[in-house]
Amino acid sequence: MGSSWVATKAVATIEKPTADTYDILWRDAYTTLIQFIDATPSIDISPNKTVLPEDVRGEFYRLFDAARTAFVKENCPAVLSHGLELSQQYKAMQTKIISDSGLDSVEITGDLSWFLKDPVDGLRRFLFNPLSKLIANQMEILEFEQMASDRLSSACATLFREGYKNWVALGIIQRLMPGKSYRTPAIDNTQDVIMGEGHENPGGHIGDIPLPQEMPGFSFEQPLIVSFIVPVLALHSQRTSAFVALHTNFREAEWTARERPEMEWLDIGALKTEYHLLKLRPDLVKKEWYELEPILPDMALYTASDVNNLSMIADFKYMLRPDINIAIMDSAGWEEKVAPEDLKRRLLALNPRHGAFIICREEPSPEAVTTYGNTDSLKLIHVGFDESALETVVSLLTPSS
Repeated sequence: MGSSWVATKAVATIEKPTADTYDILWRDAYTTLIQFIDATPSIDISPNKTVLPEDVRGEFYRLFDAARTAFVKENCPAVLSHGLELSQQYKAMQTKIISDSGLDSVEITGDLSWFLKDPVDGLRRFLFNPLSKLIANQMEILEFEQMASDRLSSACATLFREGYKNWVALGIIQRLMPGKSYRTPAIDNTQDVIMGEGHENPGGHIGDIPLPQEMPGFSFEQPLIVSFIVPVLALHSQRTSAFVALHTNFREAEWTARERPEMEWLDIGALKTEYHLLKLRPDLVKKEWYELEPILPDMALYTASDVNNLSMIADFKYMLRPDINIAIMDSAGWEEKVAPEDLKRRLLALNPRHGAFIICREEPSPEAVTTYGNTDSLKLIHVGFDESALETVVSLLTPSS
């Protein structure tokens, strides 16, 4: 949740590429692959079977990978500029945090991990099955090109946005000078197989909130279905002597907490009523659920003088009031794709204690500056990849009395 509302494509098609533009054009790389298959009788690829003898397997996958790489470079030129810059900046920030803090790792899993390590490799992984079907004569080349182009366009936009959001998170973490890292082990649907099923009454299970546990490093991994919404990560700041929690990708909690820490909590039911978010749960007749996305930011920050007070962000009924809400704008022209009233609602509905920020990777347009001009509650800042520009955010992160 909280990301699709301003997602913009970070990729674009390129017109009439030439052999000088890239190492090799996609069609040429594909032709070389097919010629190798045709010239190697021991290879047998069909819709029902794949035979790749060991003595030719290495060369086959070299050409197979070259074709995928060529397609990515030809159809996603932005990955060769913006994507590579993001990858370099992210890895540099990751290395800096580990070196300065003494923590042993900053972990991201799945597709985003591959993309941040190597954007071209991360994207070409989305083409493995489609290209396999193409060489097995399960689709025509034009059908493959359309499918692959659509898949890459969506993946690149999503991964670039998530990657930049994580870079911003790391920048905030770095400026807080973390000394310790914490994570709250909430129960998810792999531990409780009934959780999230249609026959379970959402919010009906009353449970105890687990306490944060000190970790050797940071992890951005989040389960899809979870008992309580817990911070994606928490830390102790050597700079402020406060505990700070960070959360992204908000979801609805499945359980209700028996007791909550002594913090300021927002009544989710009242928020749903105020913003008309009542919906009928589709799998439970006459049982209601609420989609909170219209009032959730991309990122929220919380502070406390006791890490146990940051063990939970939300249960089914209550949500912790944030200190700061953040919207991430990863591309130019974002102000043309989101209504100002929608963006302001997402950032201010939860009444963040120290206000909200719109963080832009590109220099904001004069129109955006006018629309979202700096006020006490909402500020627009151009960060790009300049970590020091996040100081205006971090300087506000002191624990409430």
